[in-house]
Amino acid sequence: ARMAREVHRPALWRDGQLTDCAVQLICADGQLRDMLISAVAEYTTEGRPLRALALVNDITEDLQRRAALAHEQQMRRQTERHVQELDQLLRERSEMLDVLAHEVRQPLNNASAALQSAAANLAGRGERQAQDRLTRAQAVLGQVLAGVDNTLAAASLLAGGGRVALQDTDIDTLIAV
Repeated sequence: ARMAREVHRPALWRDGQLTDCAVQLICADGQLRDMLISAVAEYTTEGRPLRALALVNDITEDLQRRAALAHEQQMRRQTERHVQELDQLLRERSEMLDVLAHEVRQPLNNASAALQSAAANLAGRGERQAQDRLTRAQAVLGQVLAGVDNTLAAASLLAGGGRVALQDTDIDTLIAV
């Protein structure tokens, strides 16, 4: 007789209980709702269903909140990855600027000083043509140094968030200097 009762019961039912069965229902207003059903059935001694007590919970909003939370967590992880990538790029930029400031600027300054010394030495010997060439080379080197300095200054402003400190000043005094 026990086997006969088992055959008549739906497969979801175990020992007269249906525990946390998730289903989707279309409501009268056409909305699709997610429901969680738990039930207990009572059977006759012959195995036929007599009555059942069911608890139906609408979990649609809970599932929507969980989906929204999962999406938010995914966006947070993605944002954190982007922040890490930007931090790495900033570190690389900082290293590049350090190289530019030291490895490029310093040799250019040394070359400029050497050209200036050579030009002074040639001027003392009266070699005007060679002195003029060295002076032109020194001017070109000065332009390159000014370009490097401008690049470093712009990078410094960008690294500071692009904020420039504003200060009141007298234009006449500034021009006179």
